[in-house]
Parts: sequence; C-alpha cells; structure tokens
Amino acid sequence: MQSWLKTVSDKSQKQYIHALRYFCEFCRKTPKQLILERDKEIRNTDPNSRTRIRDLVLDFRKYLEKEGYAPKSINCWDGAVRSFFTAVL
Repeated sequence: MQSWLKTVSDKSQKQYIHALRYFCEFCRKTPKQLILERDKEIRNTDPNSRTRIRDLVLDFRKYLEKEGYAPKSINCWDGAVRSFFTAVL
C-alpha cells in the first residue's frame, strides 16, 4: 500500500486512503484480500473470467450514485480505487 501512496500527492493521500477504506468496507475485504483476488484473476487464462474486480469497482460506483454522492466525489473515489489496483501490480 505504501507504493500506491507514493504515486499521489501528500494532499491527496488522505482522500485516497478514505476512498480505499470505504471500498473495502463495501466489499467486506481487506486491501490485501483484494490484491490477492486481483492477482488470481490476472493469472486466469480465460479473459471472460477476469471481471470480478472490475465489477466490484463498478458496483461501488453505482452504490455511491444511489447513496446520493456528488458526481465529483464519485469520480474522485473511483479514481482512487482504480489507481490502487494499478499501482500495486
């Protein structure tokens, strides 16, 4: 997770941590569990079976919309979560 936080400014780190924490609560998984699931998904040879993490992120976005969060906040949180999965390859 430290490598992920190095990719964002000091000012953004709190917001990114908050977004990841909220996403983990939504998924009922720890960051480590999410990364392990993503890694397992990447190793799958069937590309049609590699959608679990993407679907979780999309479901999270829909949940935030349903809860009435502002589009700017949703985009920020979505970007933070996606950057987490990108940064910790």
